[in-house]
Amino acid sequence: LPYAEIHAGFGLAGANVPELAAALREISFGFATALLASDAEIACFGAHGGKDGAILILGTGSQGLALVQGKVKTIGGWGFLVGDDGSGAQLGRSAIRAALRAHEGWSQASDLSREIMAHFGDDPARMVIWAAQATPRDYGQFAPWVLRQHAQGDALAKVLIAKSLAHICAMLQGLAALGARNVALMGGLAPSFERLLPPEIRLNLVAPEADAVHGALILARRGAVI
Repeated sequence: LPYAEIHAGFGLAGANVPELAAALREISFGFATALLASDAEIACFGAHGGKDGAILILGTGSQGLALVQGKVKTIGGWGFLVGDDGSGAQLGRSAIRAALRAHEGWSQASDLSREIMAHFGDDPARMVIWAAQATPRDYGQFAPWVLRQHAQGDALAKVLIAKSLAHICAMLQGLAALGARNVALMGGLAPSFERLLPPEIRLNLVAPEADAVHGALILARRGAVI
């Protein structure tokens, strides 16, 4: 089909920032209609078939989003520097900081801290050079290390995971305070953290119906009937 006969739905990171969204809407893509939403919004559309519900994304970053009576409400999602609590990137960063403290002898070392320091050749200077160029994704690569060591009973990993779980529970409670029901956990770390959440928290969780691609299709169909 020619573009002029296609209805499009875009789910883009940063579309929740008004200035960025306005700039994107000024671009002529040539479609019959082109509706724009954030990547979290289309993930929520997909998870609940376009109906009311909520998601908590747990990956490199984190964000909670709820559809309540058709209105979008969000928690977090403001990036690594000022947010992303409970995310893989923040967990990895916390692990690296803790490993450095243990290496210098002013906190207790563990298998996790020694493994992280060995990755940097037991050289804090190498760690600093790496950190100067590291992205959230680079920090996030250490999150599976923490989860693995947690499963093996590592004391430091238990402390770090407990802090992440506290953030995740607080975000889930925040979504509930917004009026959200039926929360779906999404993102690469969701299965690992879901297993560790308290039973009373897991009672409010549901499996997502579909993924963000399906959510983008729902958005596109809305444009077709405007």
